[in-house]
Amino acid sequence: MAKEIKEELKTFKEKLDGKLSSITSSTGEIVSKINSLAQESTSTKSLVEANYQSSTGVNQAASKLASTAEFLGVISSDITSTVNGAVSKANSIIADVNKLESLLTEMESIQARINSESSKEKPNSGVISSERAKLSAKESEFDETQNKAITELTALKGMDKTVNVSGNNSSGSGTTPKEEKSEDTTSKESTLDTYSGYLKKLAYGTFTRQVFNSSYGKIDYYLYLPDKAESTPGLPVMLWLHGGSAHNTGMGSLTGYGLCPQIQNRQVTPNGIVILPHIKDFEGASGANARKAVVELTKSVVNKYKADTKRVSIAGASYGAITGYTIINENPGMFSAFVPISGWNKVTNEFKNVKVWAFHGARDNNGNRTTYKGALQALEQIKSMGGQATMTAFENMWHSNVQTKALTVNKSPDGKNENYLDWAMSQRRA
Repeated sequence: MAKEIKEELKTFKEKLDGKLSSITSSTGEIVSKINSLAQESTSTKSLVEANYQSSTGVNQAASKLASTAEFLGVISSDITSTVNGAVSKANSIIADVNKLESLLTEMESIQARINSESSKEKPNSGVISSERAKLSAKESEFDETQNKAITELTALKGMDKTVNVSGNNSSGSGTTPKEEKSEDTTSKESTLDTYSGYLKKLAYGTFTRQVFNSSYGKIDYYLYLPDKAESTPGLPVMLWLHGGSAHNTGMGSLTGYGLCPQIQNRQVTPNGIVILPHIKDFEGASGANARKAVVELTKSVVNKYKADTKRVSIAGASYGAITGYTIINENPGMFSAFVPISGWNKVTNEFKNVKVWAFHGARDNNGNRTTYKGALQALEQIKSMGGQATMTAFENMWHSNVQTKALTVNKSPDGKNENYLDWAMSQRRA
């Protein structure tokens, strides 16, 4: 039986080969920043104790600063050991895959020699026997190497990511968070549950409320910028449009549901810039001006941060999805991808060049342009034009909460393990 490298090993090498040194370098930068914060906490504690008369409040402040420095030290040590260990294992797996590829080449050559000798009028049985013995040895070596690589990959996936920040344990090992909680919930309970959760918070950029004075009026909006966005040209940009219930309820309503609070609370960390404007109306003359203002805002952000003009996408929920269709129709050549959630609208030939991944509750029959049936028809029309459109339907859902549910889907139309944020931001307009 012909030997094959398992798909998960090939995928692992494809994703990480050549990138591990960058991971190590980035980790070093992160650890350096954490160590600097720890030193600052210690210095501030010393200043507090030296310049303020001892009191309950001063003592508590000094104690918290000392705990902060200790906590950061534990995190720094844990990140270094965990990431370095993971990188070492990953390098070993990639080396194994390289060896498997080499072994496949050798086995193909041996098999070719066997076939060549066997096809002769008078094949040399001694040569064939010798080559078959070589092939058997290489097959055994292949199986042994592949089993080793699979074992290493399984171990890498199962690495313990728990960060223990016990006040009595500077090494990061010891009692579990549950045991700490039962002993002393006020001083020893970790504010970070997992190592991966900590890295997500650390890699998080900025989420700020801003105002844009467009040619069509003022717009209040939230802006998410990844870490180092100002010095990283070529980032993708997503414009997120809220639903109709937020039209007249102010900026605060945006942080109550959907994408906005998930970014604000660091439940998701976008790979690019996200613009989340508050719009009072999407219809009529005022709606037309609002759409123009939003487009002007998007272009301004793209220009300011030197973002990738070929990777500008839209996502919207309910009325935001309906309006997203209109904005794409009105601005040909601007957008690369669209994620309409619980909404649909008229489509034009512009959608031949805009990839669409839609989400909808299969029971949604709410309103004229938010029905599931209508959304399916819009996507079929896009496909009939030669465009690319995919629907992810939630069988037992109506209209509400679909926008929150959509972010839990981690298999894109391209077959990759990614949510719609990552998918949309990776689409490039031709």
